[in-house]
Amino acid sequence: MIPILNSNEAKGFAEKVYALKSHWIPHGRDPQFPYFYTLGLGLYLDPIDGAKYLTVAQTTNHILKENFSELYKLIINVLTDILQAPIILTKTGAIPGFHIYGLPMPNGGSIHQDGQHLSYIRMYPDDWDTSELYSFTVCLDLPATGGGIRIWEAPPGTGLDTPTKDTPNVKVEYRVGSMLLLPSLMFHQIAPNPDMKPGDRRTTLQGHLLRHRDGHWVMYW
Repeated sequence: MIPILNSNEAKGFAEKVYALKSHWIPHGRDPQFPYFYTLGLGLYLDPIDGAKYLTVAQTTNHILKENFSELYKLIINVLTDILQAPIILTKTGAIPGFHIYGLPMPNGGSIHQDGQHLSYIRMYPDDWDTSELYSFTVCLDLPATGGGIRIWEAPPGTGLDTPTKDTPNVKVEYRVGSMLLLPSLMFHQIAPNPDMKPGDRRTTLQGHLLRHRDGHWVMYW
């Protein structure tokens, strides 16, 4: 985990997310996640094609930029130092947005890879370099019982089938104000947390990085 915010700064951004509840998008159809919202538009959750996607993304992007521009600038500065290359927010798709979970997750999330770049490239074809792909999470709020992510470390392309919860893995505990940077194609899941209480929230900023062959990275969701 990479520290980027102190606890008061993280709390301030989390409170902004909560103040924008009227703009949250519900995703509670899965009974495993009855209290799950996003603020912003995510390709894996909101599979809108073509012009409609761009129209909706422009609306959500405006809300996010108006309220979180300082947070985006900070993240871009940190990631630029790490990747040693310019980074820009996408000008065509949805910029990074927020997950808000609020009920126990006894089994954790689904075990998956982040393949959103495939949808992004299909909608916005260009000279993309997919040899490296990254996803990031910035933790803004956690329940008293904490929260984290499970990671299966076998590298992509080794023939590994989708692992199960019993396949050896590493759990990374989130820390409020810190960022996790992860290769997108590394299998991972939201770690189980069966002990969340009513009123608890697990709130994170989520985003992905796709590199253009001219060397700059595009940050999107």
